[in-house]
Amino acid sequence: MTNSEMLPLEGFSVGVTADRRGHELTELLSRLGSRVIQGPSIHTVALVADDALANTTTAVIANPPDVTVVTTAIGLRSWFSAAGAWNLDDDLAAALGRSRIVARGPKSLGAVRALGLDAAWQEESERLANLVVRLGPWLGPGVRVVVQIDGGHDSAASESIRATGAEVVEVRSYRWNLPPDPRPALRLIRLACESRLDAIAFTSPPAVHNLFELAANEGLTDRLSDAVARGMPVVACVGPATAEAARHAGIAAPVFPDRGRLGLLIRTITRALGGHRHELTIDNCRLVIQGATVRIDDTTATLTDKERRLLALLLDNAGSIVSNERLLWGVWGEAGNEHILDVTLARLRRRLGPAGAAVHRVPRRGLWIEAPAMVG
Repeated sequence: MTNSEMLPLEGFSVGVTADRRGHELTELLSRLGSRVIQGPSIHTVALVADDALANTTTAVIANPPDVTVVTTAIGLRSWFSAAGAWNLDDDLAAALGRSRIVARGPKSLGAVRALGLDAAWQEESERLANLVVRLGPWLGPGVRVVVQIDGGHDSAASESIRATGAEVVEVRSYRWNLPPDPRPALRLIRLACESRLDAIAFTSPPAVHNLFELAANEGLTDRLSDAVARGMPVVACVGPATAEAARHAGIAAPVFPDRGRLGLLIRTITRALGGHRHELTIDNCRLVIQGATVRIDDTTATLTDKERRLLALLLDNAGSIVSNERLLWGVWGEAGNEHILDVTLARLRRRLGPAGAAVHRVPRRGLWIEAPAMVG
C-alpha cells in the first residue's frame, strides 16, 4: 500500500456517545480506518406501555388538533408503534391527517410521509425555535396544537406556542436516560481526559449533557473541559442543535455540519482530523503521520500514546531543542524520570526506521528533530 492509499481516518481514535445509532456510526467510521471507542452516554426508552401516552393518544383522537408539530422521526414512529399496540394507529392517523402537519427537518418529514400523511412544510434550519416563529400566523386563542416532543425535558417550544393563547398538547413517546451501564461512557471520558482520543462524536443534545453529568459524578469535569479546550479531542456534533448543547456545556468550538445527517457528521470529522495529518520528508524518507499511524515510505508503524505525544512535541518544535523537563511534563505529566524518556526515544527511533536517525539526544538538555521538509 502506498502513502496515498491510507484510509482517511487511519490512525485516529474516535469516541461514539450514541446508543440507538451507535453501531451504524461505528461502522461508518471503521470503514474509513478509525479506531472507534463506543461509550454511549444516553439510553433511549420507548414509552409503549405508558398510561400517560395512552391517555394523551385517546384525547387527541377524540379532539383532533388544528396543527401538529413533529420534532423527531423516532418520536413519531414510537407514538404510532404504541398506538398500534392499542389498536389506535388508524384512528390516530385520521386525527392528525385533519391537521396542518409541520416537521422540524427532513427526517421528521420522512417519518410523516412514511405513515401516509402530508406535511404543510418542513423547517429547513432544523431548529425548533425557528419552526415556532414560522408557525406564528397559524397560532392564537382557540387553536389546538399537538407538539410531539423529544426524549428530553425542554418545553421551550411548547411555552412559546402557549404564549400565543393556543392550547398545547404535548406528546412524549420516548425518554432519554443515563445509560444503565455507565462503564463504557466513563472509559471514553477517561481516554478523553488523557488526550487519547482524537474526536468525540455526539448525535443528540442529551448525549452531550449526559456525558458531562457522568464526568461530574466522577469528579472529571475540569479535566474533560481542559482536554476539549486544547482540541484533543475534537468535539464533532451531528448538527446545529447538538452543537448548541455542546456550547452550553462549555465547549467553545464544536465542529458540525449545517444539517443533521450521519454522513455529513462523518465528513465533518474527516475534515477536522485531516488538519492533524502531516506529510513530510526526514532524512530522505517520506513520512505520513495520521494520529497513531506513521507510514515510512511503504512501511507502516503504530505508535503508542507516549511515542505519539513525544513525536508531536518534537515536530512542533522542529530544529529546536525541547528540554527534558518540557518533554516529561508534556508526555507523562511529571518531571524527573529521564530514563523513561530515553526508553521511549529508543522505541520511537525504531518505529521511524531510517527516519529515526533524525531525532537527536542532547545530553542533560533534551531532544530535537531535524527540521523536516513538508510534502506538498
